[in-house]
Amino acid sequence: MKRYTPTCIPKFRSLRMGVLRTKRYKNYLITAAGLILIIGGPALSYIEFFQESLKGLPYGLIGIGCGMFGYGFGELYTKRVYRKHPDIEHQNEINKNDERNITLGNIAKAKAFNIMTYVFGAVILAFGFMGISPEIVLTLVAVYLFVEIYAVYNRIRLEKEL
Repeated sequence: MKRYTPTCIPKFRSLRMGVLRTKRYKNYLITAAGLILIIGGPALSYIEFFQESLKGLPYGLIGIGCGMFGYGFGELYTKRVYRKHPDIEHQNEINKNDERNITLGNIAKAKAFNIMTYVFGAVILAFGFMGISPEIVLTLVAVYLFVEIYAVYNRIRLEKEL
């Protein structure tokens, strides 16, 4: 019996081709959107509405645009290098899936989490002593507690599994 998947139903062919085209140009679109946000952010700061009520939005858009541009351009550059040098792509796949590298990455993340716990706690205390708005300090405390509770939850879950 033949399975009916989108690949064997003719009416979905055009839809499937559209999705493939979109995936093909995804990094170009992300890079272009990043550039638009980088340029559009400062332009918004000249609009009176954004000068009065949403002062931080243009700068937030610049930050998001920089992130999008960096990601999209990095992916485009990586694909270009892989196209010219397939051996580099093969070696990168081997390194990415190597158990030793995965273990080293997990250890580095664990050490970064440990230092982040102390630094984040110190920042919360400093904000409290500086007289920053209580809403901001309490929001940071809530995020800090969420991260710590999540770490404890995962620790308990992993201990039960092992």
